[in-house]
Amino acid sequence: MVESMGMLLEAFNVAAGGISIIDYSNGVNNGADVDQAATAEGGQVGDYLLVYHETEWDNQVNMTAPTVTVGGSASAISFTNHVTANSGVNQLHTKVWGGYIVNAGDQVVTVNGITGSANQLETLILRGVHASSPISGTPTSNFSTTAGMTATATGLTPAHDNCLLVASGQCNDDNGDVVLTVPSGMTAQTQVVGTFQSGRLATLQLGAAGATGNKDYTISTSQKWATTLLALRPA
Repeated sequence: MVESMGMLLEAFNVAAGGISIIDYSNGVNNGADVDQAATAEGGQVGDYLLVYHETEWDNQVNMTAPTVTVGGSASAISFTNHVTANSGVNQLHTKVWGGYIVNAGDQVVTVNGITGSANQLETLILRGVHASSPISGTPTSNFSTTAGMTATATGLTPAHDNCLLVASGQCNDDNGDVVLTVPSGMTAQTQVVGTFQSGRLATLQLGAAGATGNKDYTISTSQKWATTLLALRPA
């Protein structure tokens, strides 16, 4: 677990129906065109690494797959882009990547800098995810280019029992003072607060397969926002 630039990191090692959260990390860079790195500790071969890349300008097509190093050497994780919240050019974007860890150790994750945009990321290392089909149901994304105080992550329908639901919320934050509260019943995992945007991940252990319903983040002041929601399938 690494605290980056004074960002708040919350829950740790939350057991979840066969899927455990091993560690998390985040990082933010308020300057444009700058890569951002964060380190999640204690990964084992076969663990699942989720990476949330969040920007507030430019275009989501320029947000390329993360890179990872372990012990100073490149680690060839094959990342899949599971879902993208794309508010449009020069608006908020959240791009969600996932891949199985191939080298044990601390995972130093880097996302690429974006022209004209502050750059931030949030990561989770998860243990107990299905070894070949990590996602259950179809991940969702949502956004609003009109300011508001509720950011709704659109519900989905996992096809398997005992999945781990992961929500992301992102909003503009020009002064670094916006409070983004996670949806009711969910557990906060990371929070990253920058000069231009804020982000927060939350999880929920599900039981039987079926519709999750929408999950609403609360924003302390009216802001534009973007969200994603996905369900991880247990082994």
